[in-house]
Amino acid sequence: MHSKAEGSGTQRALRSVIILASFSVVMSFLALLGWLAGRWEWMSLGTQAVPIAPATALLLFFLNGAFLLELLYPGNVIQNRFMPVVSWLATVTGLFALLRPFWGWSSPAEEWLAGTTAVLGGAPVGQMSPLTGFVFLLFGCSFLIRRLPWRGAH
Repeated sequence: MHSKAEGSGTQRALRSVIILASFSVVMSFLALLGWLAGRWEWMSLGTQAVPIAPATALLLFFLNGAFLLELLYPGNVIQNRFMPVVSWLATVTGLFALLRPFWGWSSPAEEWLAGTTAVLGGAPVGQMSPLTGFVFLLFGCSFLIRRLPWRGAH
């Protein structure tokens, strides 16, 4: 009886994780739609709030999508190749976003994705913040290190 209760708790937890990850995919997609429609204000928390940058929304969409694939189809060959690619993309994009202010560069790709050069409170709308870039860099590195074939690990 203990294992049955434990199993149902595990199933509930897995279902909750899938729902939360799905919600994150949907929110990221809605943010991207707002940018594509030229209405970045849709997903910001008011007209004076800086919205999620399109590159951030795109990376979150792919990362959460890959996570969902991992949950729904564990061990799938396509998923096993997709997540490392997305992790490398997050790592490189995060590193670029982190270093960009030090180099004094803007991101032409993000300017193109955002379609605006607006500034709110000194922050460029549509540009990934350096802190967000740092978080993506940490995530990408942690996931890539996790995937290394550790010798002697069980």
